[in-house]
Amino acid sequence: MNPKSIEWVLRIGVAGEFLGHGVFALQGKADWVKWIGQLTGASADTAATLLTLVGLFDILVAILVLTKPIRIFLLWATF
Repeated sequence: MNPKSIEWVLRIGVAGEFLGHGVFALQGKADWVKWIGQLTGASADTAATLLTLVGLFDILVAILVLTKPIRIFLLWATF
């Protein structure tokens, strides 16, 4: 495999992971809302809003990784 092929395999893998988690977050999984509430001490409504924002951001990261990988977003994906 050449380096460009390896790069694309990694980009597709990262995009798939972030797209999948983003879609689940946008579905408002009750367990995830509860987990965020427990982690942050936020109310259920605030936790649901945070989950939606994280889901949207994850989908944005997935799109950017495929179209134009920007270092700060790649750093977020690594974090």
